[in-house]
Amino acid sequence: MDKYTLTYLLLLTSLLFIGCSSPQKRNGITNSNDSQSSLESETQQQYGKANYAVVWEWTTTDATLVKDNILPISNELTDLWKQDIIENAYFDAEPKTNQLANLANIAFFLKAKDQAAARSVLDSLTVVTKNIATYQLHPVGQLWLDRKTETINEKGITNSYATVWTTTKSPFQEEGADQLLKKQSDAILALWNDGIIENVYFDIEGTYSPNEVTDFIFFVNANSLAEATSICESLPFFQEEVASYQIHPAGVFWMGQYDNN
Repeated sequence: MDKYTLTYLLLLTSLLFIGCSSPQKRNGITNSNDSQSSLESETQQQYGKANYAVVWEWTTTDATLVKDNILPISNELTDLWKQDIIENAYFDAEPKTNQLANLANIAFFLKAKDQAAARSVLDSLTVVTKNIATYQLHPVGQLWLDRKTETINEKGITNSYATVWTTTKSPFQEEGADQLLKKQSDAILALWNDGIIENVYFDIEGTYSPNEVTDFIFFVNANSLAEATSICESLPFFQEEVASYQIHPAGVFWMGQYDNN
């Protein structure tokens, strides 16, 4: 089975993350309003797009309906990837919640300028128009750190876990904020450099004040849920009760950014 045929197996999900931007590696998390404005301006100027997470829910148990729509579903997802509308896809070949148990769950990120544009893309998909699945849309932050492929390959392939974080109080308002932010930034960068975490999406605005954007998301590469949880709970933001998280099995990394060269 080639990659494009496999696409249909990876589209229908109970967990589907969507977001935006190309890799923007940064040396730390900043608490400067000027830097925040600069980052937002740079992103809007270069991409003009926002980031979204989408959670899918099955609306069919009809295996024939799914089978009959394999080709359009596969082609649609592949085309979105080639157009740089989706990126950083993961698939879980052994999902625990599918109504159609032989289909994989996936996680990926989608680029859209606003919620209306994101919904327009999603609503045009066969998986939606044929009432195979429905979705919920959630904004997420910008891509901060991508994936250190060589380092990860040297360690060997493991499962990935999507971790979705929300700051429970602003770290910038805490005593010793500069030190805490540096510790968190250093810890994230160390894990990224070791290939332990990847594809870190970060919403700088959300760490200043409450909003509807997920404050940060990253994927943990680990041999078990317990190991992934231990990694998350080692972070300074968790230790200092600045942030809480939810963790979801995402399977293995499948498809990054399309390279048309």
